[in-house]
Amino acid sequence: AARAAGDVELPKAESPNEPVLTTADHGKLQIEWLRSKGGFVNSKLEIRRADPNDPTSPFGMFANEDIDEDDTLLSIPRECLITSELEEPDWVCTTT
Repeated sequence: AARAAGDVELPKAESPNEPVLTTADHGKLQIEWLRSKGGFVNSKLEIRRADPNDPTSPFGMFANEDIDEDDTLLSIPRECLITSELEEPDWVCTTT
């Protein structure tokens, strides 16, 4: 399949039984991709498994230090939103 411009190329496994990405790699790649599209992810956040000792636990976003009330956590460009609507959805938040 063709890749879109700016997509991050994932590393290839050396053998069928070798894991391709570590948990840390998975979160870093997602953040790297979002930033490459003009998004912002606060450095106080990390993407990791809910239980770092359980490779089957779900991924989530966690604070790795205290977050101040005025800290921006995420800024996601509209073109990165996944939606079934062709026009801007009514629920998209905007700030001035």
